[in-house]
Amino acid sequence: MIKDKEGNVVFMQSWWRGTLRYGAKALNRFYDEVEQVQASPIVIGTLSLFKRFYAPDRFTYHEAFAAGDTVSVSFSLPDRIDAASFRELLEVGGRYVGISPYGYRDDYGRFAVVSVEVHDHHSVRKSDPGISREGGPPRPSADVPAQGADERESAGYRVHDGRAVSR
Repeated sequence: MIKDKEGNVVFMQSWWRGTLRYGAKALNRFYDEVEQVQASPIVIGTLSLFKRFYAPDRFTYHEAFAAGDTVSVSFSLPDRIDAASFRELLEVGGRYVGISPYGYRDDYGRFAVVSVEVHDHHSVRKSDPGISREGGPPRPSADVPAQGADERESAGYRVHDGRAVSR
């Protein structure tokens, strides 16, 4: 799992971008707008030890968000994407692609959205490098708790077949 110097789990902007691009393509809208979505690199959630098999008798242990875990992420949204549309983009992307270095084809990293909360004025932490709110109006932002999806649960961030997202 990638972590920052404070021990917070970090998901790269490019990981979210791929999931959102898939959602935009599948929904046939917001192609340009998803490029403007900015995800906070910090993912809030509880990690556990995960045993990932890469051959029938070979495995490795690593930290992961387990099936059924709920994580929370903040996003800054462009004006043209409202909360309902953003949720739809994430739901489609999370169901079919997800976020995992091990790949969606192996059913890792798929998720469903629990909720999207929109804030008109988002406070930016000083630890978020390269983010400045000076000289412009506040951008809408969304806090998104999500849960890994398994076959029995389509809401949340539960991973299919009990496999977990890992970083």
